[in-house]
Amino acid sequence: IRASRKALEGPVHKESDYAPAYTRTSTGRRLSLARWMTDRDNPLTARVAVNHVWTRHFGEPLIESVFDLGLRANKPLHADVLDYLAAEFMESDWSFRQLHRLIVTSQAYQLSSSATDPQTIGRDPANQFYWRMNVRRMESQIVRDSILQLAGSLDPALGGPSQDVGNDSR
Repeated sequence: IRASRKALEGPVHKESDYAPAYTRTSTGRRLSLARWMTDRDNPLTARVAVNHVWTRHFGEPLIESVFDLGLRANKPLHADVLDYLAAEFMESDWSFRQLHRLIVTSQAYQLSSSATDPQTIGRDPANQFYWRMNVRRMESQIVRDSILQLAGSLDPALGGPSQDVGNDSR
């Protein structure tokens, strides 16, 4: 900050002419905003968070757009699921761990992606009702860890040195 103020100096203005960037005391506006955003009477923040986490697990959001949950957005097909998960998320003191656990232990998450019932495919080809798991590409880290696990070289301990997976001189 001091360097940016120095850059503003000229023949007329000196660094000491500028007010401090941050006051020593808080006005409480940010805290008020945070409390309003996380208030139980305003579930929008929880819905947005749940929608993002759901998208990470299923590849598709519960609401068409993860960026617009407002009045312009279409009513979600699974509004009841979104509301239930948002309520559980708030009740668990905004615990993402609990939210992830709730989603990955659900029956919808544990469905097979290889279900091929022609009658069901005909009725719901886009899988909007989650009668099977959507096929998705694995992220590169998951592919890497899966290969290391199969090779017997994955260290499950947290932290530690990186695994050298470069070309050997063999």
